[in-house]
Amino acid sequence: LSIYQITHLGDGHRVEFLLDSVKVHSLKDNSSVAMGKVNDHKRLYSFSHFVPKSSSKALLHKSSSNIKLWHE
Repeated sequence: LSIYQITHLGDGHRVEFLLDSVKVHSLKDNSSVAMGKVNDHKRLYSFSHFVPKSSSKALLHKSSSNIKLWHE
């Protein structure tokens, strides 16, 4: 993750590094956006909690063309 990208994304975010964890807060309302903890090797942060801005969406494309289906 890029700290620069996180802190300058949208309205901006604050990244707080603690002894064994990291927290990302929104500058707009100080809400929690992401939380992570130091992994077992003490070199990387593992994120297990992300707070989505909105509900997730996916698009499904269905094709009836056999040629298009073969290429997919």
